[in-house]
Amino acid sequence: GVLATSDRVFITDDKEKTIEVFDAELNKLETIGDIDNRVGLHVEFNESFALDSSGNLLFCDNRNRKVIVYNFATEEFSHFGDFGGFPDELSVLEVAASSDGKLIAVTDLVMHKLFLFNSDYEQIQEISIENLIG
Repeated sequence: GVLATSDRVFITDDKEKTIEVFDAELNKLETIGDIDNRVGLHVEFNESFALDSSGNLLFCDNRNRKVIVYNFATEEFSHFGDFGGFPDELSVLEVAASSDGKLIAVTDLVMHKLFLFNSDYEQIQEISIENLIG
């Protein structure tokens, strides 16, 4: 997956389990590595990325049905969504955020639902998208 902002480009490498970070001139800034061990999960990236209002990187992990959060300041990972019934269980996910990062949208393509979260990762709304796109 790829995410571009005004000053950074993020590219995932699912095979190596890294996220490569580049500046706007495509100079490599850093590699966020060893994600499986640091998250404590066997992560499966998809093409979906976003930045939240704090500049944290959000990416979907379809294998574990979570949205993974990477905090650049602390270099630590956290997540929201988990096994055991939504709002804690998600599957086949896509994530997007508003331009200010204060509204986070997560679609579950198996459940045919759109879930909205605030910047604290608290669910604020849920709607069925099955009728909206069909």
